[in-house]
Amino acid sequence: MRLGNRYIDIRQILVNLKRRNTYFVSYDDIKELEKLYIDCDDIKLYDLIAEILGMYYAQTDNLIRAISISELFVSHHKIYASTLFDYFIEEKHSDNDIKKYESLDYQFVHEALISYYYEYGQNIKAREQAKKVKELRNVDATENLCNAYLEAEEYDKAFELAKKMYDYDYSGALANILGFLYFYGYGVLENKELALKYFEEGSLKNNSSCYYWLGYMYGNGDGVEKDDEKAICFYEKAYNLGSDSAKEQIALIYHNKGDYEKAFKIFSEILKSDTLKDGESCYYLGKMYFYGKGTKKDYIKALKYFQEAYDKDCDWSIVYLGYLYSSNLAVKDVEKAINYYNIGIERGSFEFYRGLAHIYTDYTSDYLDFDKALECYKKILDNRDEVNSDCFNASVFEYFYLLAQGYGRESDLENYSAYIDKLIKEADEDTDISLLLLVKNKIDYHLGKVDKLDFNIIVNRALLDYDDPNNRLNTIKEKLESNSPIIIIDSINELTDEFMSSIPKNSLIFTRKYDSIETFGCNDLYTYDEMVQILSELKDIVSSIDLNQSEEDIFMQVCIKVMEKVKRIEATELYKTVSEMHNLCSLITKEAVCMGFSYILYTVFEMLGMDCELINAFNHQFVQTKVNGKWYYSDMSFMIKKGSLDYCLRSYDDMCTDSIHIPSKFSNTHEANESYKNMTELYKKNLIKLYGDSYLEHDYLNILGYVKKKEI
Repeated sequence: MRLGNRYIDIRQILVNLKRRNTYFVSYDDIKELEKLYIDCDDIKLYDLIAEILGMYYAQTDNLIRAISISELFVSHHKIYASTLFDYFIEEKHSDNDIKKYESLDYQFVHEALISYYYEYGQNIKAREQAKKVKELRNVDATENLCNAYLEAEEYDKAFELAKKMYDYDYSGALANILGFLYFYGYGVLENKELALKYFEEGSLKNNSSCYYWLGYMYGNGDGVEKDDEKAICFYEKAYNLGSDSAKEQIALIYHNKGDYEKAFKIFSEILKSDTLKDGESCYYLGKMYFYGKGTKKDYIKALKYFQEAYDKDCDWSIVYLGYLYSSNLAVKDVEKAINYYNIGIERGSFEFYRGLAHIYTDYTSDYLDFDKALECYKKILDNRDEVNSDCFNASVFEYFYLLAQGYGRESDLENYSAYIDKLIKEADEDTDISLLLLVKNKIDYHLGKVDKLDFNIIVNRALLDYDDPNNRLNTIKEKLESNSPIIIIDSINELTDEFMSSIPKNSLIFTRKYDSIETFGCNDLYTYDEMVQILSELKDIVSSIDLNQSEEDIFMQVCIKVMEKVKRIEATELYKTVSEMHNLCSLITKEAVCMGFSYILYTVFEMLGMDCELINAFNHQFVQTKVNGKWYYSDMSFMIKKGSLDYCLRSYDDMCTDSIHIPSKFSNTHEANESYKNMTELYKKNLIKLYGDSYLEHDYLNILGYVKKKEI
């Protein structure tokens, strides 16, 4: 091993000491090792150096140094009172040498001194050592009794006892107890400064728990200024002294800092050692596989680790187990998902009612039941104090969203309006007041209590903080906060070239006509630069359409051109979508979910002068278009078998064969009694019109593959 400019052969030193050949051991090497020993973070090297130092000092007639520097030496060589007494007698120490041992807080040392002083007739000194032994024995008993008081939550008794015996605290155990009590204010007034003092004093006695607490305080900035480097240092010392959970805390620091690769490596090491009985490391590994942070995204492995975390009593994993089993991401088993959510509820977490509600509103599930979903949300709303604010705020909107679709009793929406009023009056710091005001305004608008939606409420909702720095809504938020001018339009046709050149380039543009009871509203705000790009894409679609043809041909060519420009995102990927996929910005990103497609179709038909309506259903949106004097429902984002044409130009009865396509009672719908016949022929005909003989290359819906085979 190289230390500075010196090379030290540790193994050879150990061999010499075991042979009692101290003559061949350099004192300078020992001093270098002693320096390394003080700051050593490698537990194996730490043990080895402790063994060497203890043996060296014992063999060079400095047993006091051996004992004081290394508890490991004491335990490895089984030094008992009788062993030490024999050593005192054999070496014939002077009284001054013996006195040095009196400063050591080891019970067996003082027991040896009792025998030594009695041997030489120094009875008074022997009795003093006996008193010390009693005190040390009492300290051990005190620690046990204090822990019993803590278990019984008799904190005042634990504090009084630990304080009384603190001067005899040789191991730092009582310092840890006093630090804990001051930290939380149990049995004494909370005082983080005193907590820090006791933890620091306990750490000087190599108490692993005190090192752990110091790591906690610096890692969380609790009572001290946050300092991750110090926290990691203290946690490493705690780990080296036997605290397995300290290593987990180091991994969490790296995880929370965004250094996922380091975190993933440490969590993996913890699981390999299998020293921890709790499932926190499994849980975080599951999350990292789930989100693809620090490792490649893998839902199967995520499920495996979440399952292990649950088996080790980590209830945090239940929400992910429920989600993964209820989706198609890993292994779909809705019964298991329901079972896990119910276990979470039985253990007192009302948040899991929301997971059940999502299952009961999943149109692909055999468990679809909107009444049960409403009951689940009602449980959350009725137990506000038992639910975290994020879950409660989300449930406020989702429950309203169900009512807005017409589910529940007719009186429920009226009653919910009164409930929202009550929440607004009782609002606290955890209340999402902008959401409540938005929901209240939408309910009142559709109940006829107000004449129009309040634009200022919509803007305030858009002023929410967003965690993702790449989210376009952050840009919207910044512009709103800087008082950028807001241009409100009722039709995209208002945005002529002349109009766009006349408004400030820092403007925000609000497309009011798109807003509805089911949407948040902030989705319909666009920056000037976004709208310039959107208009360019829209004009490109419109200019490619020949208006001197039948309306069904115009309709189909619009659908083909939209599918050519924008890729459909699977429903299973919705959890990661951003606002660009829910509105006209889909034309910029080239990716869309249902709202993105319906916004584009609605806008293009408006520019072409064709009648069109936005239709909201539960967790879905599509359009209703007037073609050749008849109204039809169309959904370009719902892929079944051959493609989106399966849900284009449909009647009400044909459209509503599944719950996802049942229009909200608040949607502006028109009577649609029949479906268009021969959709595939209409599609093929217009592919040929647009692309000629190369039409098969533009079969974006991939429904004409069978035609290729026949022609070949």
